[in-house]
Amino acid sequence: ADAQGLRAVAAQVFDMCGDDSLQAGMDLVVAGDVCYSTQIAIALARRCKEADDNGMKFLVADSVNIARADLVEELERLDVDFDLREEKLAFSGHAVSLDQEVQRTSNVAILSSCSLEKE
Repeated sequence: ADAQGLRAVAAQVFDMCGDDSLQAGMDLVVAGDVCYSTQIAIALARRCKEADDNGMKFLVADSVNIARADLVEELERLDVDFDLREEKLAFSGHAVSLDQEVQRTSNVAILSSCSLEKE
């Protein structure tokens, strides 16, 4: 962030399913590959709604597609304005269970209250 002339980046870890409010002054809530159950997807949607209600943006990427439909449905039920885009992306990395480098392709859904237009 500093190298690009951006203001400092600070992170907050919070219990997505908990009752504590998001910290005031945050600009962006980011979540990735966390929709492993309906309970978690609904909790994430409620956090996105909380962010939206408090002037924050959110960005969620999901490649697992286990409870993604629950997330989308709850965001719509809560009347949260968001964009949804799906992209086929390639990933490289170390597969611990195989103890080797692997490449995989996945369809990733990107849900955001930020503009998702490509430049």
